[in-house]
Amino acid sequence: MKTQQIDVSATIEEATNLLENETNITPAFRSVFKLLIMLVKILADKNSLNSRNSSKPPSSDPNREKKKKVNGKKKQGGQKGHTGKTLCRVDDPDEVEEIKIDRRTLPKGQYKDAGYEARQVF
Repeated sequence: MKTQQIDVSATIEEATNLLENETNITPAFRSVFKLLIMLVKILADKNSLNSRNSSKPPSSDPNREKKKKVNGKKKQGGQKGHTGKTLCRVDDPDEVEEIKIDRRTLPKGQYKDAGYEARQVF
């Protein structure tokens, strides 16, 4: 595995070999170094998780190559000869919701009735 042009696996292997060949360190110091090398391996493996070796979605992959969109031969939108299906406003809706406004929460001032706005949700 490489991180920022550093081959992490080779570096860990080299550090392990140097630790095994070193004779002037105490057993406690050696065990601490082995523990640190193990933690570095775990963190390096965790850092290298991507959508291929974990349950992460492909969109979370760092520096992933995005597929180039191929332009089709058809124009955008409805094609010629296509009959549209526009939903029209209903005269008698099933439910009408009136939104109450607490005038005490509004800033002081003169307000006048500006009518209402009708929306329809299907």
